[in-house]
Amino acid sequence: MPCWEVNTISVEFHVANKDVLIDALESMGVQYSVSGNRISLNYGDITLNLTTGTAELKNRTQQTKLNLLKQAYSETALKKVAKLNGWAIQGTGKQGILLKGMI
Repeated sequence: MPCWEVNTISVEFHVANKDVLIDALESMGVQYSVSGNRISLNYGDITLNLTTGTAELKNRTQQTKLNLLKQAYSETALKKVAKLNGWAIQGTGKQGILLKGMI
């Protein structure tokens, strides 16, 4: 590929709540900038388009970082829902359960 060419890939990344996404980015310590419904991540060449539900990666190696962000987004959403409903989250890592009425 010539040095003046840039190949990008686009993957699905649907975000239901922008605030939850921002909280997830901050929990990861990721630098980001917001412009309308687009969020650019400074740790790599990733742009999230919240309108279309896609993430544009300028380098395939960024897929791993995007996957970590997807996981952090899900964890942040679960924590917020648990807190709103008075549920406890029991477990660590990738596995856990929500316990109703335990807080």
